[in-house]
Amino acid sequence: RQGPIEIHRPASDPLVPSGWMDRFEFKSLLVVPIFRKHRVVGACVLDYCREARRFTPYQMVLASALASQVALALENARLYQDVAEKADRLTSLLEATKRTVAIKDSRQLLPWIAQEAATCLKAEGAGIRILEGEELVYAGHYGYSRDSMRDRIGLGESGTGWVVRHNQPLAIPDIERDPRMVSEHR
Repeated sequence: RQGPIEIHRPASDPLVPSGWMDRFEFKSLLVVPIFRKHRVVGACVLDYCREARRFTPYQMVLASALASQVALALENARLYQDVAEKADRLTSLLEATKRTVAIKDSRQLLPWIAQEAATCLKAEGAGIRILEGEELVYAGHYGYSRDSMRDRIGLGESGTGWVVRHNQPLAIPDIERDPRMVSEHR
């Protein structure tokens, strides 16, 4: 049902959770669904506690309008959050671009880019390897220990070697089970 639900006797209505009457002493309830993109995302509850009485059609219309405003506020908050996150990512990219131009030594630049990439993508870590001949050479990382990483890996070895050999991105949901990963990287 998409419209308001009026409950005249909350104490005996199966829609009212047990224990609510003892806690809140409702006499009458009006429950209005809050919709976002044709899905119920919440409910607005209006009540009478002093006496049982019916809600007027006008109150039902106003309650529905209130629920629509709540849905709009929720959507606006979500959109604002999305815009703020995108602005943060763009700011990080701008800073990375500025720093890329300013830093001439790749030994300083690449670890910093790994850190910015992890931050921008909300990842726990990031690493960079650079192709030298037929091998990928460690160039920088952020967020994890490098102790178990080899300085060099061959083309086709592990995730980065596979990506370079096949010239396409790779998402690995469980590195411990993926046969492409070398044992030190699991």
